[in-house]
Amino acid sequence: MMWHAGGLGHPGSQGTMDLRLPLQWFYSVAAVGATVAAVLAVVRLVHLWQGRAAAPEPLEDDVPGAAHGS
Repeated sequence: MMWHAGGLGHPGSQGTMDLRLPLQWFYSVAAVGATVAAVLAVVRLVHLWQGRAAAPEPLEDDVPGAAHGS
């Protein structure tokens, strides 16, 4: 639906209240963001399914039991 509102539906027919900017650009950015989020979610699910869960790697200077600070 966002792809339809972003460019194919009714381009340039609506604008923002104050600056009269076309809403088409904002819908397009939202559609791209939603698409990227969906693709990254699928990639994450594939990694989890394959058993490659993301785990933070310990830093080389970290010593178990050492306190951080000054």
